[in-house]
Amino acid sequence: MNKSLILGLFLCCTVACHDETSSVQFMDTGSLLGYDSRMMPCMANNLCACPGGIFVQIREKTYRFLELPKNSNVILDGTTRFPLKVKLNWEKSKTCPLDLIEIKQIALL
Repeated sequence: MNKSLILGLFLCCTVACHDETSSVQFMDTGSLLGYDSRMMPCMANNLCACPGGIFVQIREKTYRFLELPKNSNVILDGTTRFPLKVKLNWEKSKTCPLDLIEIKQIALL
């Protein structure tokens, strides 16, 4: 009885402490470089020219994104020190194909 209780507690702890990002397959690694602070005029019909977001370097190319996924463990606030090494799944933005991407999943390395 005592052994089965200990085994049950061990299994509960294992399941409760499971890191969901450990089972995700990430397609790339990269570096979050910092905030886009450019001051460009934003044309009403051209969202691609609008500044903002965060720069990320992936495979020697720099992109930017506007928001992190809700399930992210990456915290970006006033105390964040860039660059941050990350692993991520992403795709080019459908609304702005120039340098804007959408981050689907991201985790710190």
